[in-house]
Amino acid sequence: MSEHRQTQRGLGYFNAIYGYGMIMVILVHTISFNSDYFYSNFVFYGWFSVLGSAYMVLFFLLSGYGFTPSPARKALSFHFRTLLKPYYITAAAVLLAKLILSFVRRRSFWEHGGEYLLTYALGLNVEGGGTLFGIPVESVSILWFLLALFEARCLFNCLAHLKDRRLTYGLSLACTLLGYCMMRFSSVWPFVVHIGLMATGWVALGNLIREEHLLDKKLPLVPLLILAALSLNTFLRSHTDLIRGELNGGLLDVLGLSCLSVLLLFFFDWLTARTIDTAGNRFFAAIGMNNIWIICIHAFEKVILPNYKFLEWFPNSIFLQTVLMFAARTAFIAVVFAGLQTGRELLRKFRRRGRKKVTIEL
Repeated sequence: MSEHRQTQRGLGYFNAIYGYGMIMVILVHTISFNSDYFYSNFVFYGWFSVLGSAYMVLFFLLSGYGFTPSPARKALSFHFRTLLKPYYITAAAVLLAKLILSFVRRRSFWEHGGEYLLTYALGLNVEGGGTLFGIPVESVSILWFLLALFEARCLFNCLAHLKDRRLTYGLSLACTLLGYCMMRFSSVWPFVVHIGLMATGWVALGNLIREEHLLDKKLPLVPLLILAALSLNTFLRSHTDLIRGELNGGLLDVLGLSCLSVLLLFFFDWLTARTIDTAGNRFFAAIGMNNIWIICIHAFEKVILPNYKFLEWFPNSIFLQTVLMFAARTAFIAVVFAGLQTGRELLRKFRRRGRKKVTIEL
């Protein structure tokens, strides 16, 4: 049974988890748009923030679970294409849209979008906006995940080539501790390098879970209770935000988020094994399979589209604001993604035609 399950967990097995995560990210960003409600609500600003941070850690675990070492140059090239390229394309699209809007609305680009030049160029995570050396900057939004994952995978790929396995995992843990120390010193670093360092340990943990076949083993009671206790300790602190650097419990929160993400991994592995052939699982897996570009489209519309209009149109109904804004966002993401897919297919056909050999019959 375990060998069958291990073989079954191939490429795409955990895509549904990414799909659930994408829906949760869009939903939370929609609810948090009404800041007066979100930040005063214990469930959303408290427990949802803990769960959201743990889910991001889970994404890093999954990346490590499917990790395969490769030559440094090959890994760098692959991760650049799959992570940094979408990041910079999205950043360019945001800046271009802001520039066009500055002409259409006859307003200053430097006051309504120019700050994104610094933000995206340096990958700054000034969540909610702020200043750096007196220069206004905006948040890099959820695109921080692409930068952190790029750094973590490239760094762990180098560590994975060490001959001593204990040294590989020991240095990965050291990276997490270094990233945590940097976060305590400052919550803002160029290219979110502090989270990239922390994520290196989580990628290593995911890889360790796969190597030791831990998902095929039943968790003993004592380790399960320890994982649950550390997770509960972080939950009881009510608010933890990884990107903002708000870890009031210190290293206990880092450990708690790690434990909670491991429990989530075991839960979703159990759930996927029982629902893998269902329509619901296939739906979320399709979303998860394209999670990178969905993140990018969501990051674009979150900055560009006038979502605040829903707050003006329905000032007395938080429910209508949330439902309609969520529907509008998901519809926009679906339409743009379908358009991008169609464009890519047309481009591929055009390139294939151009490569056809021309033969001249004599």
